[in-house]
Amino acid sequence: IGKGVALAFARCGVKRLALLGLEAKGLESTRSQLELNYPNVETILEPADVSDESSIQNAINRVATDFERIDYGVNCAGIEGARFLTHKMPLENWQKAIDINQMGAGSNLWHCE
Repeated sequence: IGKGVALAFARCGVKRLALLGLEAKGLESTRSQLELNYPNVETILEPADVSDESSIQNAINRVATDFERIDYGVNCAGIEGARFLTHKMPLENWQKAIDINQMGAGSNLWHCE
């Protein structure tokens, strides 16, 4: 989803994109595709874990410093979690899904003021 959103932003004329994520390989792949199809788009890669608020805060601060402003933010991080009936799901699994799917989305927005 993130790669598709980044490519759509580039196709619509956005000239600077910050790509945040856990997997460097995926970020590099997205950057390569952007460079190939949209050579005038500047990209920066920032490692970040949406379930770790300080990781997100640090990444967003670096992006804001490098780009001087942030106009758009998209959070596409999410996990399905293990397949359990809710009442049988281990609490750790439930908490991880909450941290990534809900808190991660909010954390991105809170730090993009």
